Amino acid sequence: MARKILNRKELRNEADAAERKEKVSEEGAPVKAKKEKKAPVKRKSRAKAAKEVRLKAFWGVFNQTLRRISLFEYSQRAEADKKLRQAEAEGRRAMAVAREQEMRALVQEMQARVVEAQAEVPKAMAEAFRQGNMGVMDYYRLQNVQSDTDMRRSISGESNDPQKPQHG
Repeated sequence: MARKILNRKELRNEADAAERKEKVSEEGAPVKAKKEKKAPVKRKSRAKAAKEVRLKAFWGVFNQTLRRISLFEYSQRAEADKKLRQAEAEGRRAMAVAREQEMRALVQEMQARVVEAQAEVPKAMAEAFRQGNMGVMDYYRLQNVQSDTDMRRSISGESNDPQKPQHG
């Protein structure tokens, strides 16, 4: 046997009609039934609950260009300080090497200027001979002073060559 399908809306309307009939019979006059309003149901949020984020502290060692060299746990401060001091020492060493190279380049530049100036001496002497500002005796005296200077340098152990370092 097949069951009749119940329609909830129709059942509700029948129940309301029965209630109205009961109220009319009690009071004698038809009373319009008031519908009670339900309090709005507050929906639960579907957003996930925010997890508690735990932050972790680290010690970082960075170079002068702010590039990270290394990273240490917060409890490893001594190792971080040691690495920092090593990085500073390496930086100072690199600066010293760069300064030394600059000084070598400067020395070479100055030696080149000395050679250029020495090359100008014979030209100036030739010009002085032509103009009559220097005589043969002046030239011999100049050669004598130069040979005395060379002799004194050889006795003292100094080198006359500008390329070789002088010992002192």
